[in-house]
Amino acid sequence: MSDSPIIVRHFSNWAPNRSGLYACTRELVEYERKFGLDSEMAIFETENPPETMIDGTFRPVSWEETKKANVFVLHRGIPGPLEYLKKPTVCVIHGTPAFLIQEEVISHAEKTPFNTHINLLKDCVATVAVNPLDFDIYKLYDGKNKLTMIHDAIDTNKYTIEGYQYPYSNMVYNQINHNHTKHILHYLVILMMSTHYYNKKHM
Repeated sequence: MSDSPIIVRHFSNWAPNRSGLYACTRELVEYERKFGLDSEMAIFETENPPETMIDGTFRPVSWEETKKANVFVLHRGIPGPLEYLKKPTVCVIHGTPAFLIQEEVISHAEKTPFNTHINLLKDCVATVAVNPLDFDIYKLYDGKNKLTMIHDAIDTNKYTIEGYQYPYSNMVYNQINHNHTKHILHYLVILMMSTHYYNKKHM
């Protein structure tokens, strides 16, 4: 049995201090290293990160470097030129179902992020939801029992309750000027859950 560490390569966006997805991915990489994994982050949109792309001491790797991975972890997406590798892939679903459904409704299905996540649930070797509501909804589509839930976490050593608190706004409902949108989204989520439990009860 080899003593070599498992090689894990995460694919994220590049948005220090601007994205929860990025912060989550960076912290996963850092903690995986503490547990002995060979873990790095690559950027979905940037094949060869420039020297200026650095966050403190944290620097992303190139797409070429990711080819030696044993496992890919998808946060933002796997770049097209790397898909042929067919690496075992774990998908962490960061987008909430309500937001993804809203994108499909507003774009008249020109954007299909919710459907894309359902396909990832089927195609990846494992999928992770980061809160109980997301888990319950995505579980409706988990025909092969690939989904698990791991609570999204906050590094309380870095982010404390002291100091300035940024005013929270619900982007899902406030980013567009449709007063009825939140009611549609609530209805869709409730309908999905109710249909599932009805079918389960009457099978």
